[in-house]
Amino acid sequence: MTTASTVGIWQEIRTRLLTFAPPDGSAPLIQRLGPTVPRLYHVQPPDNVTYPYGVLTVRLRADGDDGDHRLIGLVESLWYGRPRSQQPVIEAIADVACQALHKWISYTDGLTFSGHSSRDTVPPLGEPADRELVIVRTLHELVCWPQWLAPLRG
Repeated sequence: MTTASTVGIWQEIRTRLLTFAPPDGSAPLIQRLGPTVPRLYHVQPPDNVTYPYGVLTVRLRADGDDGDHRLIGLVESLWYGRPRSQQPVIEAIADVACQALHKWISYTDGLTFSGHSSRDTVPPLGEPADRELVIVRTLHELVCWPQWLAPLRG
């Protein structure tokens, strides 16, 4: 992967999430989310998506330090399952996602690393929402010196 574009950064994070091998030997996310076409989507899933699935967003901004060559932000992943009996499955998926990005460092065409993280299990939604929907949210701090900013460096 490459950090030559914001799409490249997103793809690098997605690849890390899908292919990370948990240290306990359990299945990586690519096996849990559909090995043929993994159900980890950018911003919004397609209509009629099959559970379980994830939605990944990356929010980056220049922080004013390092001559505006460094981006900081958040990687947010939302993991969905249904019915409510799938809560343990979704919790396990979120666990693997947290492990994959915990203190992760990538030197692929730029430097990217993650720092602090948080994880929230969303309580069942009230009426008229679907109370059988399970949602777990993870947030990871991201710092990136992307390759696409390299030409701007002195």
